[in-house]
Amino acid sequence: MEYLFPESLNNIWSISTLTHCNLNGIQRSERWIPKISSISTSIEYISLEHSVFEMPSLSHLFHCTPHLKSLSLFASSTYSDVPMDCVIPSMKSLKIHYETLIDSLQYIFQTMPNLRHLTIDTRRMYFDGYEWEQIITNYLPKLKIFRLKMDLSPEMHMNIMTKNVDELLLTYRTTFWLEEHRWFIQCDYDSESLQPIMVYTLPYAFHNYRYSNKHCSKSTCPNEENYWSYDSVETISRNNNEKTLFNAYILRHPRFPSIRHLEIRLPLDDCFSLLFPSLNRLTSLNVDYFNDVSYSQLQMLIDQAPFLYSLKLDPRQRLHSQLFQLTSKSIRRLDIKFNPSAYSYKFSAEDCMNLINSPLGFQCEVLYIDVSSRNGALDLIYKMPNLRLLVFKSEDDQFFKNSSFLPTNDELAQWLRDHLPSSYTTFRDPRSFETRVWIDRQNRKHVLPSNDGVTTTWQNKFSGFLSTIKQFFS
Repeated sequence: MEYLFPESLNNIWSISTLTHCNLNGIQRSERWIPKISSISTSIEYISLEHSVFEMPSLSHLFHCTPHLKSLSLFASSTYSDVPMDCVIPSMKSLKIHYETLIDSLQYIFQTMPNLRHLTIDTRRMYFDGYEWEQIITNYLPKLKIFRLKMDLSPEMHMNIMTKNVDELLLTYRTTFWLEEHRWFIQCDYDSESLQPIMVYTLPYAFHNYRYSNKHCSKSTCPNEENYWSYDSVETISRNNNEKTLFNAYILRHPRFPSIRHLEIRLPLDDCFSLLFPSLNRLTSLNVDYFNDVSYSQLQMLIDQAPFLYSLKLDPRQRLHSQLFQLTSKSIRRLDIKFNPSAYSYKFSAEDCMNLINSPLGFQCEVLYIDVSSRNGALDLIYKMPNLRLLVFKSEDDQFFKNSSFLPTNDELAQWLRDHLPSSYTTFRDPRSFETRVWIDRQNRKHVLPSNDGVTTTWQNKFSGFLSTIKQFFS
């Protein structure tokens, strides 16, 4: 990939008629170091939100795309003084997720003096209203639409957050904010510490919303209800480990009609149905914690989500039999794997068989799981009829317990190759040490190796049953 990727980019940048370039499908965990040698005179729109750009790489991208009008990307900076050596007069719209140093962000703005539309999502970076006013006045004089979210991390409270909520909002109550632009700011804060947690413009313009039931809010808007809109929110995640995700405070807010991914704790309180009267768009549900009495609520949620594809559970305790009785017509992906932040229960051989025989196990196509024995994983591979990908860790796997192990010494990987058809593909993730098995369902073999003591498949059992019947009546 390291050698093919620059060549692919050059091919893209060489297309003379290309105007819109969406590369959001490319996800690179390392810093982006493009080696584009071609200069595009046609590309005007680029979206590359899942790759991290350092300042030199961003400058290189601008040089190779001098006629950009719209850019959407993830940027970061580890350098304190790296000015951009170009100007993009054509740039009108910028959507940026930005982290770390303030100076570098100002250098980015200096390259686009005609910017009219800015959407910025920041972490580990803090500006008050006076500082934003100065930046916009000095570098973005033509800005008309400004959408801001500053997600303030806990370490910021200790290091640079010196203002409480009222003091912070005062910096956003100037003529510049309230009269010239009518940009209104809301601040969600911790009700105990009175320190800001998230600062954003109204209406809320981002897909992700992070909530704690300790949140309270204040804003600069004279009539907040006219600007409360969370229609853009597709993902709601939790920010603390309190009893429940929602409380009466959030009932002042509108509903979330477009929610696709939801992270909750069970049992739910009475506020849930008011916030989410419909789950028709929900495709992914993460349940962080639940007890034995919560399964009825979980089944209720599943029944209300006709397009739910993925269900993630955190098995912190031995799983109740009700888990294996859950039903859904749409769920095809199950994630029941180890949570490193807390003790998590690993599936025993009995649990694996219960999952195999369960309604969700029968239709599951993608499974993430932790097992106590590799034989349990082998059972899952052979006996879940619709499984196409298994991602697992096994307690009897010594690979990730010994840092001196090399891929060539991966005993579990070799064991799997010895016990699986050659058309199946196995891969060890070098970062998580999870083992991935891609299952060739068209050439699935129905009989397991007999020398492991691993049980055979239902087809083999049925053949044995018929043989017994024949012997009995012979």
